[in-house]
Amino acid sequence: MNKLVIISVGLILVTLKYCCAQHDTIYGIFSVSYNHDDIKKTLTLYNDSTFDYKLKAGMSKYFSMGTWNKSGNSIILISDLTDFNSIKIEVEEVFDENIEGLDISIKNKEGPLFRFCLVIFNDDIDLQCQVGTSNDTCFFDTDIELLSLKVMHDNGVSKSYCIKNKLSNRFSIFLPIPQPLYQYLIFNKEEFRLKNDSLVSKEDVYYRTIH
Repeated sequence: MNKLVIISVGLILVTLKYCCAQHDTIYGIFSVSYNHDDIKKTLTLYNDSTFDYKLKAGMSKYFSMGTWNKSGNSIILISDLTDFNSIKIEVEEVFDENIEGLDISIKNKEGPLFRFCLVIFNDDIDLQCQVGTSNDTCFFDTDIELLSLKVMHDNGVSKSYCIKNKLSNRFSIFLPIPQPLYQYLIFNKEEFRLKNDSLVSKEDVYYRTIH
């Protein structure tokens, strides 16, 4: 009986050790290059189940980030952002009697924008304000009651925000997006098959460069 228990415990420990070792080999940096086209793709898998993806094609650069999980013999990538038109903005609104018109600023994860966005009020394209790297001031007919606002960015339009105070004339908007958004790549359950010490996508074979 004791021998059976010892053998069973030993088998469990060996199995766990094998599984853990097999899982550990997934972490690391995988890349593929095409020197003749000056293209390099790099996928980094972290041990906290997050990933970074970078694509360089000539002078152009693209990126993504998100989470990964193992499913069978594959790695599945899901970007933090999977729908450019479902971004929820945060707005701090204030009434300032010293301001004429509307004072509007937009920031994102990295700080101030370096590309212009349009802020659209009341879902009316005629009630728009172009906002850039600093605060911008817009002037509308004072008879217009502002009910909502949304941000038109590089790849789409954010969800609408309902204005709480109809007298508000200063809006500080936080757009929770990586910058620049036009270089962001979406992975929505993108599959990479594990093959020896590489990852195989629909188009490429990514070879491990760093464990």
